[in-house]
Amino acid sequence: MTTDVKTKIRSLRLLFILLVVLIHSDLGPSVKGQSVGEGRLSDHLAVFARLCVSPGLTDIAVPAFFVLSGFLFFHGLEPTGAEYLGKYRRRLGSLLLPYLLWSGAYLLAYGLLQTVPFTARYFSGDPQFIVWQFDTWQVAKHWLLVPIPVQFWFLRDLILLVVVSPLIGYFLRRWGIWAILPLGAMWGMGMCPGHTRSVITVIAPLFFFLGSYLALQRSSVIEKEITRKRLLLLAWLCAVAIRAYLTTEHGPFTQPLGKLGVALGIPAIWCNYDLVQRLFESRFGLFVSHFTFFIYAGHQPLLKIIEKLARSGSLPCEPTTLPAFFLGPLLAVMICVLVAAFMSRNRLLRPIYTVLIGGR
Repeated sequence: MTTDVKTKIRSLRLLFILLVVLIHSDLGPSVKGQSVGEGRLSDHLAVFARLCVSPGLTDIAVPAFFVLSGFLFFHGLEPTGAEYLGKYRRRLGSLLLPYLLWSGAYLLAYGLLQTVPFTARYFSGDPQFIVWQFDTWQVAKHWLLVPIPVQFWFLRDLILLVVVSPLIGYFLRRWGIWAILPLGAMWGMGMCPGHTRSVITVIAPLFFFLGSYLALQRSSVIEKEITRKRLLLLAWLCAVAIRAYLTTEHGPFTQPLGKLGVALGIPAIWCNYDLVQRLFESRFGLFVSHFTFFIYAGHQPLLKIIEKLARSGSLPCEPTTLPAFFLGPLLAVMICVLVAAFMSRNRLLRPIYTVLIGGR
């Protein structure tokens, strides 16, 4: 893998994690459950713009992360026991340990916040979810299988895929693309959509398999320049816009367009990286990209706090406006970057920070 491809992957990881943060933003115009109907034109435009971004553009983020994870795992990997053991050892530090530490820390912090009178009202809304009343099974469940921060389902599924990676490699070497087609058909037809609270979602194996397949081909497909790549980008943006318009006017019945958007969007972003290359490879972009994993791990609770403050009137912004949809995630990312930068440069905190981000 060339240095340019490594830098490209690193930059796109930052782009995709920014999209993930937008996925989790509950501020801005409401787009849940129904169309705008006969509302004002400004309401239509605000909802349309929100839908173009999320779930429109953001839909590609998680599948793209699985593609990159599968590609990086199998890139240059020989199918030997020693090679797989080496991968396992590295993933213990980069995946499993951060998962256990972050999930356990969130569980403990959530329980502590439920005991403090000032914060308890924000974290004790569900009487079935009082941490200090959990039995052993509930503690294990929310530590290992269903972490409190919803974004950790990705890491959970990725760990499971790494565990069975020798089988994945065997199937892909034996049957090639035919090992992926059944999963693709299930995903495309919505037969097994999966859920972030289930183990395991269909998105995870499908796109991890796809990235693994690309790595095992040992071809230069990821480094090739394709013709008409701007048309590919335009096709993706059109699919996103049409889906957003139909959802705005008629409600969320446009799942096939969402699948098409993902299928077009991942290669469109990869091939048209040159449009954002100067931004993400600038000094500022490279600086922020150092903290991609910390942003991933830390953004969700911050977003929830920002949302609660905005809705309580403690923040000077209207929580249902389109600017709030972007300002909430921007503020969460800024806080994550500042905390990560401080920890990474502090002599006492640097070892803890290194473990928390898996040695990245």
